[in-house]
Amino acid sequence: MASKLKVPGFRASATKAGLRSSGDSRPDLALVMCDSMAQAAGVFTRNKVRAAPGILAEKRLRKGTARAVLVNAGIANSMTGEKGMEAATDTTAEVAKVLQIPDTEVLPASTGVIGVQLPVQKINRAAPRLVKALAPDGFGEVSEAILTTDTGPKVVRTTFKVGARKATLLGLAKGAGMIAPNMATMLAFLFTDVDAESKLLRKVLRNSTGRTFNRITVDGDTSTNDTVLIMAGGSLGNRPLTDSSRGAKVFAKAVEDVCARLAEMIVRDGEGATRIARVVVKGASSDSDAHKAARAIAESLLVKTALHGADPNWGRIAAAVGRSGAKVDQKKLSIKIGPVTCVVKGVPVEHFDEKKHRPQRAQPRLGTSRSPTPHLRPHGGVRPY
Repeated sequence: MASKLKVPGFRASATKAGLRSSGDSRPDLALVMCDSMAQAAGVFTRNKVRAAPGILAEKRLRKGTARAVLVNAGIANSMTGEKGMEAATDTTAEVAKVLQIPDTEVLPASTGVIGVQLPVQKINRAAPRLVKALAPDGFGEVSEAILTTDTGPKVVRTTFKVGARKATLLGLAKGAGMIAPNMATMLAFLFTDVDAESKLLRKVLRNSTGRTFNRITVDGDTSTNDTVLIMAGGSLGNRPLTDSSRGAKVFAKAVEDVCARLAEMIVRDGEGATRIARVVVKGASSDSDAHKAARAIAESLLVKTALHGADPNWGRIAAAVGRSGAKVDQKKLSIKIGPVTCVVKGVPVEHFDEKKHRPQRAQPRLGTSRSPTPHLRPHGGVRPY
C-alpha cells in the first residue's frame, strides 16, 4: 500500500519528537522533500488570528518556489507571539541545515493546541533522524503524523495524462474539528511530478480551494492554522504548464478532484458527527447568493439537530434560506430533502408525511479506511454547494 503513495521526485518521512500529550505514541513531526527546486503555492486561513507557521510559509511562498515542507502535530504554534515566530524560523533553519539547503526553501505548518510554545530543542534534535529517514514511500507515515483528533488518515492519489506522459498527484489532509475553512484546524498538502509555473499553481489552487475546502463546514469554526500547499516537482519532464497550455485544464481538474475528495473525507470525519448532508442550491440570482443560502442552511444549528435526529423538518431549511441575506422570493421557493419533495413554489406538498420519511435509525459511525482512496464513511458534517 505504501508503494502506491509514491510521487516521483519526492521523498517523505515522519518521526516522534515528543510534541503530543503523554501517552500518545503517534509520530508528530513530518517532512516532505523535493529532489529538485519545486514550483509551489499556498492558500491560508482568513482568520485574523494567525499562527506563526502560516505567516512564515506565506511569506516564503512569494517567490513561488520551495524544496520542503516541515509539519508538526500536537502544538499549533498559534498565539505564541514573537517567540512563536522565532520557533518556526529556528526549526525550519535546523532542518534546512541538515538538508543542506537555504532555510527559506522550507515551508512550516503546524496543528494542535493553541497558545503553547513550540519546543524548538525537541524538533531540532529530531531533525537528523527525520532527514535520514526520507524515502520515496514515506508518505504513509506522513499522513499519520499530521493527525490530531482525526480517526484516521486522509489520502487521495490520482494519475492523469499531460500530453503522452502519465502524471501523479498525491493529496494528504487532516481535519475533524474547527472546520469551516475560509482559507479548520485543517491542513492539506498536494504533491505532483508535473512541471507547472507557480502562477498557474496559485490560480488552480485558489480556484480549487474555493470550490472544495471553502465549501465544507462541520462546526462553523475557522482555525488559526488552515493551510493548503501544493508543490510541483517537475520530474515528469513535460514542458512547464502555463495558463494557456493544452494540459492546464486537465491538471486543474485533477487538483480540484483531489481537493474535493479530501474535503469530503474531512466532513465525514467531523468531531461528534453522525450524518453528512450535501446542500444544493439551484436558481439563485448569483453564485454569491447561492453560497449565502447554502451556508446558512449548513451552519444552522436547528438544521443540524434535525439532521442528527433524522427529522425531515423542512421549515428549518426555509427559515435559514430566508435569513441568509440572499435574494429570496418565497413564492418561488421549492425544497427537497433527498428524493422527497416537501415544498413547491412556496406551498407545502399536500400529502407530505414527516413520519413516513423519517429514517428508522441514525447510521453508525464507522472506522476510517486506510487505503490510498478511502471509502467514505456515512457520517460527518455538512458540505454546502
